[in-house]
Amino acid sequence: MLGRWGLTVAAVAAKPSCAMPHTNTPSAERRNTATALSIVLIKSPFFTLLAVGMGVNHTQVYAVIYDSTHSKKYALASGLNDNLYISPNTCPMVSAPTPVEKKQIPQAAPRLNQEAWLDAAFAAAVEHGFDGVRVLTLADTLGVTRGSFYWHFKDHAALISALLERWLARETEGNQQLENTVTDDPVKDLELLLDAALAHGGEDLRNMRFELALRGLGRRDAAVAAMLLKVDQARLALFAKKFARITADPKTARELATLFYLTIVGSFQALSRPQAAHPTKQYLTDIIGRYLVKPQVR
Repeated sequence: MLGRWGLTVAAVAAKPSCAMPHTNTPSAERRNTATALSIVLIKSPFFTLLAVGMGVNHTQVYAVIYDSTHSKKYALASGLNDNLYISPNTCPMVSAPTPVEKKQIPQAAPRLNQEAWLDAAFAAAVEHGFDGVRVLTLADTLGVTRGSFYWHFKDHAALISALLERWLARETEGNQQLENTVTDDPVKDLELLLDAALAHGGEDLRNMRFELALRGLGRRDAAVAAMLLKVDQARLALFAKKFARITADPKTARELATLFYLTIVGSFQALSRPQAAHPTKQYLTDIIGRYLVKPQVR
């Protein structure tokens, strides 16, 4: 019944309610409202709910509403069959509600999704290697308890597995985009490929540093090593395909692709050093293109 008036609960107080008899309610029950509960409710522009109560037979609910527009009180009653009527009678037992200071209810922190945990694990691997990817440390970083972690992952191993799967999916998508990027100039294509490879780390080199940490993990984890081998093979195949456009010999294309990849891996190591990344990246791009790419043009 209360929802029909759009009222909002502000406070609860123990006060006797006003008994508004239903036309079919026995006289003894009309006088007895000992079980009634009074509630002060406010927050409607037009109505103020002063009190509600339940008859002793628990078959009716009574309410007193103050009409702010016409300065009148009305009593409402609802039976089990939801017959609702308004009585024009005032209720002398109910006084105006005493203003009660609202208590601020602290809002719950937003629930973290799986991506938030994976992002935190990625950042930890970048900064501290995979040994730094610990559930308790991640929970402290995110400002939550470990219980939040287990909503998304069975255990630490499941977290690492999901992190590697996400990285692999993104790498595969990136390689596919590079393979589909083809211009009329095969040298230009290789230069674009080189630039994309060295820019892969981003301005803060996070992607590059993550891959270096991942390769460190691969030295002691056979499954990770096998995954990285497939990634390396896919990259080499892409590079060989690009070099094949400027050389007629497939064997030469594969060898050039290997040298090209080794220079990129070495560039990763150079760019990961604590120094200005942009000048070094441009320098490496220039010398690789000058000595490894352009001389292959016949």
